Amino acid sequence: MDRNPPTSVRRTLREEVGFCCPIEGCGSPYLSYHHFDPPWASEEHHNPDGMIALCLQHHKEADVGTYSNDQLRNLKKAGRSQQPIKGRFNWKREGTLIIAGSNYFIGSPTLLEVNKVKQIWFEKDDNNNDVVNMDLYSSDGSLVFQMRSNDWIVLPNFEDIECPPSAKRLKIRSKRFGVSLDLEFSNKDITDIKRLAESISWNSILQSVKEHNKKTLPDFIPKKDFKAELAQTVAKVTDYVSKNLGEKDIVTCVVNLSVDFPVQLRLTPKELFTKINQSSFTFRGCLMGSATVLSFQ
Repeated sequence: MDRNPPTSVRRTLREEVGFCCPIEGCGSPYLSYHHFDPPWASEEHHNPDGMIALCLQHHKEADVGTYSNDQLRNLKKAGRSQQPIKGRFNWKREGTLIIAGSNYFIGSPTLLEVNKVKQIWFEKDDNNNDVVNMDLYSSDGSLVFQMRSNDWIVLPNFEDIECPPSAKRLKIRSKRFGVSLDLEFSNKDITDIKRLAESISWNSILQSVKEHNKKTLPDFIPKKDFKAELAQTVAKVTDYVSKNLGEKDIVTCVVNLSVDFPVQLRLTPKELFTKINQSSFTFRGCLMGSATVLSFQ
């Protein structure tokens, strides 16, 4: 049996401690999963009644018997904290590749601005490193998630907040607030970027080629070839990245989100979709350079 619990069990354990370590004075959102009744060494199981979500440090303490089973059960019963949940990304480089949906940015100060409201933007810190800023609003316009210079804070009453101990990824979900966010940092080389670009572009280019080839066109306009179109797009991305950041040790930040304010917006690898009043807009493909992803006046 894999020691890593199933998705549903992990979510249950995170939720019952309020998405942060319940040990007094801790509150870290970077959680791991401790088997205590019975311990994993005695019986391999994923029974949430005998497990608890703890930060890695307190997980290690629990492994050597620092806390009794009764103490751990009481922590599970304590319920959610009403305090905001805070964390930090320590990924900082002078040059960072930002992938927002199917859009690629290097050195762009603003990634997403809607109706003159900034939602994702980047700045330089005192050491000239890229740092992330973000404001996400609930469907009624209240600020529910904020990031400043890689430090983030989120309201406690989300349906799910997930951060692994590696502190490289953050996932938040709330149907109530109309907010969904996936943000992940990683270190890649140009081969990884090529594979990622292929994955992101595959569906949009396939659809574009099919739509083009369905049209009745003059004989002098050739049909499009899917593999050639895909290769051309991937080459544009890899050339852009390699010229600006080299081919190794490329710090990459991938952002996908869904929000309902200030407009209904879905930013994913497949598309950028937005609905304003009764009008809907869908954008596909790749955008590179210093540009705002979306701006409606």
